[in-house]
Amino acid sequence: MTEPSVVVASVVRQTGLQDVADAITVDRPQACGQQAQVTPRCQELAAANARQQVLADVAAIGVALFVAAVVGRIAVTFVNVFGTCLRYHRTRIQVRASAARRPPHGGLLDG
Repeated sequence: MTEPSVVVASVVRQTGLQDVADAITVDRPQACGQQAQVTPRCQELAAANARQQVLADVAAIGVALFVAAVVGRIAVTFVNVFGTCLRYHRTRIQVRASAARRPPHGGLLDG
């Protein structure tokens, strides 16, 4: 039976995170605290963590910009549809008003 850390490392390795997969399969755990510069492995883990943090920040900004663009497009479409409906109703009111001012069938009015 394989160890859980090996299985997790293989899954992580398939996603393209080689540094994290290598960190998972370390035989003996090391504590990387404030003396991270002392152990070379801790330096590697700190660098991998920094790269992943930058990638996560870039992905979050990209998703936020995409959502803002979609919401903006929905707002523009809503305003356009509302404007079209308003224009239609305004034209309809003008036609009714002009029809009310004309005499019916061209006849004369008493008055």
